Amino acid sequence: MTRDILSKEEERDKVISSAYSAVKHILAMKDDGKRIRKIKKKLLTIMLWIITEADGLTAKQRTNYKYKLTYRSEDTINKIDQLGEKGENSPDYIKGLIHEHVYTRNGLVNELLMSSQNTDSILKKAIGCVVSKDEDKRLRKIDKIRNTDKSRKFEGWNRYREARIKVRNTKTKVWEI
Repeated sequence: MTRDILSKEEERDKVISSAYSAVKHILAMKDDGKRIRKIKKKLLTIMLWIITEADGLTAKQRTNYKYKLTYRSEDTINKIDQLGEKGENSPDYIKGLIHEHVYTRNGLVNELLMSSQNTDSILKKAIGCVVSKDEDKRLRKIDKIRNTDKSRKFEGWNRYREARIKVRNTKTKVWEI
C-alpha cells in the first residue's frame, strides 16, 4: 500500500474511533425525560451517518466520498462501468444514487438506547451501501412489509436479499449478495 492510502485509512479509523467514543458519551448522558431522549436520538443518528460515510474517506478522490463506499449495488457498479475511464470520479456518478444504511439508522439508534453494554457490536452494524434510486424504492417496500408484519425479520443484508439487490465488496471484488 502506498503512504497516501495508509494515511487515508488511518484518518478513516480515527473518524470511526472518535464517533464510537462520542456514542458512548451520548449514551452515558443522564436521561431525565423525553427531551433528553430526543436529543440523544438526534446525536446518535448523526454519529451513525459519520461512521457509514467514513468508509469513503479512503477513496482516491474525496469528492462525494459518501458514494465511494466498499459496498455497492449491481446498479451502481454498472453505472461506474458505463461512465468509462472516469467512473466514480465522473460528475455524473452520483446522479440517481443513494447512500443507504444496511441496518436502518432508526433500528440501530433504538438498539443502542436499549442495550448500551453492546455498543461496539451494535456499531459494527453501521454499514453504508451505495444503491440506485430504483433499488432504494425496493428496499423501502421491504421496510414497509417489515413494519406491518413484525413476524418478518428483514434486517441488514436480509433486506437486500429480499429486495433482490446484488451487492459487491469493492475491496475484495466479491459479490457478497
